[in-house]
Amino acid sequence: MDRQIPAVRAAVDESLNELSVQLQRLQVDGVIEPWLGDPVSEDVVRQYNARVMGAAGGSPGSAYGALVAYQAELVKIKESLELMERGYVGAEGDTKGDVEATYRTP
Repeated sequence: MDRQIPAVRAAVDESLNELSVQLQRLQVDGVIEPWLGDPVSEDVVRQYNARVMGAAGGSPGSAYGALVAYQAELVKIKESLELMERGYVGAEGDTKGDVEATYRTP
């Protein structure tokens, strides 16, 4: 099996773990509250929360939403790499069995 697939999969796993931690932190700390209670700070909070956090934390056009979409893509990449790895392992096992059967002495 190609040794690069497990290495790439490990890097994707590490990225997913780090991203998950940061997304959890953003869910807790990313939405801000008006700090002065005046109309200007309330407007800033509303715009920030909408653009950065997607108001409730997830609209696709927000920065947070983009990170969530990125996480979903990393999951798809990880699953594809796992399938490729299983395919290589299965193919190697089949090839080994074929070679052994061909050169087995009766």
